[in-house]
Amino acid sequence: TEIATDILRRANFTFEFQKPEELAGNLRDKYDAVWRADGVLGTLRIVSGSNIGKIRGELIADDANSCKSKFASGALPAMSGSQSQTIFTSCEGDNPWSVYYIAVPRRKGGIYLLGLAGTGEAAAKLQNVANAYRTVALEVLER
Repeated sequence: TEIATDILRRANFTFEFQKPEELAGNLRDKYDAVWRADGVLGTLRIVSGSNIGKIRGELIADDANSCKSKFASGALPAMSGSQSQTIFTSCEGDNPWSVYYIAVPRRKGGIYLLGLAGTGEAAAKLQNVANAYRTVALEVLER
């Protein structure tokens, strides 16, 4: 949670970490940190023994499977000098949602995988939040 706290404070987000006992089993078991801010769910996971290309395909496939309506996905261009990838997925329909993933190689090996998810109105605003978050996250993780 120390890394997530640093990123969130630098991005001037008002946030609240979710305690492990407050999370559903799949969130508790899958992520190293989970937080909420302004209708957005944020996650941080350290993924060992994988590469960014493999993770990208897995994320898109998992999200596509969970969408029962019109699905879209894509990637944002890497920021100058960055080894990271930013991927987005979205699902339209009665309960629209969007997710932005930021995958950053770790110096110690593995990957930092950050996620930002929103539903309804929060999904519509997520791109602006994700852009601010990505800029600060890369400053913290790639310094």
